[in-house]
Amino acid sequence: MKTVIQVIVHLLLSTLIFGQVTVDLNQVLQLTLKQSASVQIAQSNYDITRLENDFFNSSLKPTLELGASLPNYISSSTPVTQPDGSLAFQNVQQSNSFISLNANYQIVNTNTTIFASSDLQRFNDFQSNLVSYNGAPLRVGIIQPIFGFNSLKYQRKIQTLELEEASRQLNFTIEKSLFEAVQLYFDILITFQDLEIAKTNKTINKNLLNITEERLALGKVSRDEKIQLEIEYGSTLLAVSQAQSNYQQSINNLDVFLGSTLGIENTSFQVPYELTIEKSDSEFLFQKSQINRLGLISFKRAQAVLERDFSKARFDFGVQAEVQAFAGLNKSGNRFKDVYQQPFDEQMINMRLRVPIVAWGQRKAILKRIKAEQENGQLNFDQNNLILKNDIQSTLIEIRQIYDNLDLIESLTKSAIERFEIASDRYVLGDLDITNLTLAQREKDQAKRNYLIALRNLWLGYYRIRVLTGFDISTNQNIYYQQRNN
Repeated sequence: MKTVIQVIVHLLLSTLIFGQVTVDLNQVLQLTLKQSASVQIAQSNYDITRLENDFFNSSLKPTLELGASLPNYISSSTPVTQPDGSLAFQNVQQSNSFISLNANYQIVNTNTTIFASSDLQRFNDFQSNLVSYNGAPLRVGIIQPIFGFNSLKYQRKIQTLELEEASRQLNFTIEKSLFEAVQLYFDILITFQDLEIAKTNKTINKNLLNITEERLALGKVSRDEKIQLEIEYGSTLLAVSQAQSNYQQSINNLDVFLGSTLGIENTSFQVPYELTIEKSDSEFLFQKSQINRLGLISFKRAQAVLERDFSKARFDFGVQAEVQAFAGLNKSGNRFKDVYQQPFDEQMINMRLRVPIVAWGQRKAILKRIKAEQENGQLNFDQNNLILKNDIQSTLIEIRQIYDNLDLIESLTKSAIERFEIASDRYVLGDLDITNLTLAQREKDQAKRNYLIALRNLWLGYYRIRVLTGFDISTNQNIYYQQRNN
């Protein structure tokens, strides 16, 4: 937040002191990190996933709960079977209260549930003025599935991967947003340059048209040459109008992206410096991508889900058994304290068994389907790796090519400008026809754009490598953004 405030203060001071706002690429990138919608949404998605993970982890901890039914009163009539088999309806007025304290803990690795409880029941028959108590001061037990599906074991692994995936998704989204911000910023620079070129050409062509009209009056040029210049001048008027519209639209696009208003009046956008990038090894960057990129963790998470489904299907259609056992103390009596005086031991053990006899091939079919999905996921991952490796190599080649040619492009731009100035002077002196003058003008315009486009592609290539690998080739560091803590 401090960075955003600094940017805003800088913009305000620039306006108040100099009457003009100067915006550079670094300021736009800082605003992107702090307030662009895509980054904010990614941060929110990460927060949601983190809270889900916290909730799941808390569910694995021991629980303690109190349960009660106070009071459970009834006043009615109930059928009572007589010795001869007939029914007699007898009035009853009773209350049956119950309270219990239960503790549970699940051991994830073995899928074992351990529990302890203490409960007390009070029965009151108002018709016979009878009161009795029954309770278990302490009961400790275990529930152990055998050949059963351990859902928590897989869910814990999936939850961990989902949190890591959300973290990498946040990093990826931020880097992709920075890439888009660079693109939008250079769109402004290029459309502004187009506007400046159009305005300059308008002035030049207006002056040349005035000179041509004077020379036509002296019979030194043809009517056709004057008409051609009029067409060129008219084209510059249209170019200025279109360039002005494109420039405004490019600023609007950045405003929407940042969720703020940079404006167009008294605003100048600085051309970024030339990046200094040392040569990077594509194989090294590919290995970094395998560690940092989103696709790897997404693949692992998807495979973990399929492993869970495979295990569940295998156990659902196979033999299942569960053992339940507990031991404790139990006592009943007519007084409350009777329950806790010399209670007797109690034990229980029970085993439930389920053996499928005929499933008509369901187990085999579902296991084969999940296996096929796992193999398909592996094939897609391997193919995406090949594409990724190629993208890294081609982007590095493009960056190096642009970086090596920037000085040449800049030199050619200066030469094209100088050639146009010479061509303009020669035309004024009558030593050059309008066709060659127009050609020199267009070469000059294109040369100016070529340098800015090359600089844009250099910056975009740099951020594209960051998106592909999660690695900054300018600082030789992995890219990681610290998630906020709410």
